[in-house]
Amino acid sequence: MSGKGKIKAVFSDLDGTLLNENHKISEYTLNVLKRLKEETDVCFVVATGRPYADVFPTLTDCGLEPDYIITSNGARIHDRNRKMIVKHDIEPSLVKQIIDRANELSVASEEESVELSKNENLCDPRIPKLINGRKFTLNMYQEADWVVDMGIPEVAAAYHPKFQYKDIGSKFYSLSEADLQNVHELYFLGDNSNLHPLKAQLDAQFSQQVTTTFSIPFIVDCVLASVNKGRAITDVCERLGLNVSEVAAFGDGMNDEKMLATAGYSFTMANANPDLVAAVPKATGIASNEEDGVAKQLEKLFF
Repeated sequence: MSGKGKIKAVFSDLDGTLLNENHKISEYTLNVLKRLKEETDVCFVVATGRPYADVFPTLTDCGLEPDYIITSNGARIHDRNRKMIVKHDIEPSLVKQIIDRANELSVASEEESVELSKNENLCDPRIPKLINGRKFTLNMYQEADWVVDMGIPEVAAAYHPKFQYKDIGSKFYSLSEADLQNVHELYFLGDNSNLHPLKAQLDAQFSQQVTTTFSIPFIVDCVLASVNKGRAITDVCERLGLNVSEVAAFGDGMNDEKMLATAGYSFTMANANPDLVAAVPKATGIASNEEDGVAKQLEKLFF
């Protein structure tokens, strides 16, 4: 299939899609993206669950200059000059309610602690089933800051060195509404088996106000119910004067579902979450992120 003349913009997720397992863009992929910019009029947009304070230095290091940058699953959108053009924050009172509920659910009982401390069938070796007596950690992106109740260095290593967490320990649970301004995303990190019950509880209590999604197996993202990558690409298309039928989107995680469902041309990575593949049957499967799947598909579409 050729995309020449049909596809006017390309939207791509980062982790598990454009980036390899070392959270880098390969030279092969970078060269194809440079050709896309130099040899076509196609707009290129990054769409990720990561916060902009982490994404900006990562893009700079890679020498990548997207036309738009969608971060925190659509809670923030910046233009090519990194000027913020879309901002969606969670109300401080709602942030407080979610933190209070998650704090209650994170504490393991004595019986649970015995079982969880065995660390059997971990979804990721970096993430134990019991973290200082808790089943998962609480995190929030508050404008350019990453604030946590418990930091895990092995996880922080996946972020840019210039973007590291602020571990405030148990103070996290007593933050007042005045302390919770400009929060655009909450997320919870833990073993997949501990996160599913948490997600179910949050969905039952807050589904009208926020949306929770598994961006990767050990992280549940939480943003405003009106925020998702599908809405974000629609916002960008309106600015570009395009119809969503004229764009292609690439993704691998459940937070990519609405983006892939919205785009006219959708592609799932070979390493994609099986639930995503099932949720967006119209999407075409392509090679994995380790095999430069996005770059190879762009070559087929445009060169």
